[in-house]
Amino acid sequence: IIISKQSFPYAVLFLLMSIYMRIDSVMIERLLSDGKIYAGIYAQAYRLIDALSVIPFLFAGLLLPIFSSMIKSNKKIEDLIKFSFNILLIPTIILLIPIIVYSENIMDILYIKYQSISAKILIVLIIGFIPISSNYIFGTLLTANGSLKKLNSIAILSVTINIILNYFLIKNMFALGAALASVITNLFSAILQFIVAKQIFKIKINYKQVIKIILFLVLYIIIALVLKNKIDNWLYEAIVLIFIGCIILLSTNIIDIGKIKYIKSIISNQKL
Repeated sequence: IIISKQSFPYAVLFLLMSIYMRIDSVMIERLLSDGKIYAGIYAQAYRLIDALSVIPFLFAGLLLPIFSSMIKSNKKIEDLIKFSFNILLIPTIILLIPIIVYSENIMDILYIKYQSISAKILIVLIIGFIPISSNYIFGTLLTANGSLKKLNSIAILSVTINIILNYFLIKNMFALGAALASVITNLFSAILQFIVAKQIFKIKINYKQVIKIILFLVLYIIIALVLKNKIDNWLYEAIVLIFIGCIILLSTNIIDIGKIKYIKSIISNQKL
């Protein structure tokens, strides 16, 4: 009984998150006359998001015991939070821009029908992958802190917003509306989780780093647009683009490589 009571908030959180992450396909099928077709088109794009989500999911699995141990020991965790955010966000950007630019090519390889529609949906969904990654960091941090009441409140609001948005957007924009609703919901959840984490752990925003990331994103997008269709094979272009992104990342020192040893020492000193 004690274990059940302690587990209940975690179970509720998992249920609520599952609802607003998965209810879009159900609503597409129920709200549209050709719902099954559009649900299938939506699923074609969403499968890639599911596959990519494994990366932040595994990352969060590593962070949870580290956060828990540091919070229990009353150690400062701000540096680890910022480093985790940067090391997950920047590589995510390097990977996502080529997916957006070559979305139709990717869909052509994977499927034989509705590739152009799925590509548009993929572009919208892939933008939402950034707040999803943020949720895995700050959601994990709040979970480690035991802030389940606040997390569940955010999840309830997210479910409500997602259902309302899906109801109106799916009717007007079909499967693309569901993708837009997903992005808005994940962004809303990410912002609230960050605000709560900032209040609890007194996280200071490094505006200089934020400007660096924005400039990197703008420069990377410009390079991607200039490079497109310059090489006969789009796959080679994508590989070159990712390589250029890595070079820019290393040359601009957006991720402070010098901090890796420091973070490693923090992690190694934790009794997990």
